[in-house]
Amino acid sequence: MWGKLLEQVGIEFAQLEHWLETHCALAKKSLELHPEPVELSALAAMLHPFYNGAENILKRLAMEIEGGAPSGEFWHRDLLDVATKPGFPRPPVISAEWGERLGQYRCFRHLFRHACTFDLRWESRRPLGRDSESIFLRFKADIQAFFAVTESA
Repeated sequence: MWGKLLEQVGIEFAQLEHWLETHCALAKKSLELHPEPVELSALAAMLHPFYNGAENILKRLAMEIEGGAPSGEFWHRDLLDVATKPGFPRPPVISAEWGERLGQYRCFRHLFRHACTFDLRWESRRPLGRDSESIFLRFKADIQAFFAVTESA
């Protein structure tokens, strides 16, 4: 039923897993030390594609299941909102809790795109680097559970 979509989502997951592997050392270092300006830029650039990958998965699901992704000025926020709510005849794609946690990365991504990296306050962003692996694993589990439930329905 979901052949091509599962393949596309699998590619996104593989890219996110590779992203985590290549950047985990920098994220761990940032937990212990205050990053230098060049490290802050690298950390910001590291977190940006994390949310993009998650959003790509949600967008693909919306296109396939809902017939399209939200549009308009706030479509990024609306996409997360749609994913956390049931829609006839499907259950929520991800839990509201994890949608909220992903929303923090969405906000960061917006800030990264529209502000200079030297304006970033890493102390308030540090949990994003620290939690990215656990957020990814839970997001992946929610997506896999969604596919399992909808496949059996």
